[in-house]
Amino acid sequence: MKGDMTLDPMKLLPPGVRPFEVTLHPGGQLDIRGLDEEAQAMQVAEALKQTPLAGVREDTALWRVRGLLIRGQAQLYEYAVSETGDAEEASWETRPFPDMPGVPVQGDGAAPSTFDALHYREGRIDLEPDAPDDLLDAVEDAVREYHGTEQNWAERHAAAGGPANELPEARRVRLRLEETGLDGAAGLRFVALPETAEYLHGGEWHPYAPAPQNLALDAPEQSNEEDDSPFDLFSSLFDLHSVTAELHADGRVEVQGEDLAPELRAALQSHLGADLGAGDPAKWEVALRGLFGLEEGDEVPSGLRVGLLRQMVEADPALAAQAITPSAVTFDGQTWTELDDGDDGDEPDEGDDE
Repeated sequence: MKGDMTLDPMKLLPPGVRPFEVTLHPGGQLDIRGLDEEAQAMQVAEALKQTPLAGVREDTALWRVRGLLIRGQAQLYEYAVSETGDAEEASWETRPFPDMPGVPVQGDGAAPSTFDALHYREGRIDLEPDAPDDLLDAVEDAVREYHGTEQNWAERHAAAGGPANELPEARRVRLRLEETGLDGAAGLRFVALPETAEYLHGGEWHPYAPAPQNLALDAPEQSNEEDDSPFDLFSSLFDLHSVTAELHADGRVEVQGEDLAPELRAALQSHLGADLGAGDPAKWEVALRGLFGLEEGDEVPSGLRVGLLRQMVEADPALAAQAITPSAVTFDGQTWTELDDGDDGDEPDEGDDE
């Protein structure tokens, strides 16, 4: 028995990643959809207000942007315009992003000025992106200064607002590189951004920073109605799967993506294989059963084809590997079965060959 291979797309995004949509009105009002917390809406609003996209303008058109909020950092991937100026009757036309400085658009080529640090209790530190050799020691020192070492790990965790009875297995935070106005290496410092801080306990990531109270945004109050759900935003995300990968239980991992940098391809292969257990039969079975909700007696696929968001791959290959969208499976390594889109519970057609 091969089980029901239907998927709930909202379960595919890892913690810390949310799709969002913002309508920008000529008068400067921002209508933000897809985010559950005021703190998240604030992060998106502040990012947009630092660009020429937001602000008062003389035309009457509506602008719309879509993006991903990745660990507190907004990344845009779609820009559209409606000349009607009426949100209820908007007719959207997708256009290239305006050539304006400061817009956080995928592939803008800007050099990284921030580093995401994953710090394990035993001392290991992983950085995304990799820090240059001349900055590596300084970045790691800043991480230890913020998180502490194994000796004062619990103390620093409590000082950050974490529960004393939950000793983290790991912590992560974003650090920003700032200039102090001095010359040379002494003129640089790393500043931890507390709003991005999280800790790992019980297999789940938990934020330290609570959502701010009395946040004033020029946007309608968030509601819990179904039309505010980010689920429908996935229709635009599916078009962005310009990176695909095939994984096999025997350990083979093949990544395809036009013009994908070799180091990104290698990192993605490594993270995908490790996360899904390619080459480790026991881990592969656990991962695939968990991914599809397979029950005892259901056959586990021997191969999996997935799509990934290119902008997430370029921003953080490790995070992208957790945000896969399975598109097909194989049970014999040759015949691929396209997955159901989740609209009904029908069994997939097993006769589709590539």
